[in-house]
Amino acid sequence: YVDSLGAFGVDVDRDAADKGREGRGFDDVHPSAALAWHGLASLHLKMGEFERALHEGERCLHLVRVVLMRTENDEVNGLRVTARECVGDAHLGLGRHDAAAEMFKEGLREFKSGRCDSGPLVEARLLRKLGRSSLKSGRTDEARNHLEESLRILQSDKHSARAGLELPRALSDVAEVHL
Repeated sequence: YVDSLGAFGVDVDRDAADKGREGRGFDDVHPSAALAWHGLASLHLKMGEFERALHEGERCLHLVRVVLMRTENDEVNGLRVTARECVGDAHLGLGRHDAAAEMFKEGLREFKSGRCDSGPLVEARLLRKLGRSSLKSGRTDEARNHLEESLRILQSDKHSARAGLELPRALSDVAEVHL
């Protein structure tokens, strides 16, 4: 995997990825190993390989736990949030809506703990995905609450170009739940 990631714009520390893949040296694992596995999981998601994305995302979460046992780090905590999102996306791709919802909820709990450096866009995205997975599981009221909260956050983030790009999707999701 690692050799072909550059073609997809994924920057991976080869030594860190090798160490993580082989399961050796977890006592001295560097945060870049977790980042490498997150890159692999993201790549598999983009390619529609949800089982592989799930495996790589779970490996990333394991490496993040190992790193955080040694030191608290806002950046690594932020990676834990996005890794949970990635694992949730893989579950969604596999049709496991309840498992996806659980991952998005865990990501939101971590985000709200204040231990990561992620911004409001991450919260809005997690809420939207939680709302979508809740809707797919038939929990309409719960879905509506999450989707409307996501929309509110995006509308209040007027200075972010990225929020502007996410806004049409959020509006569409809210409209769908109200139909």
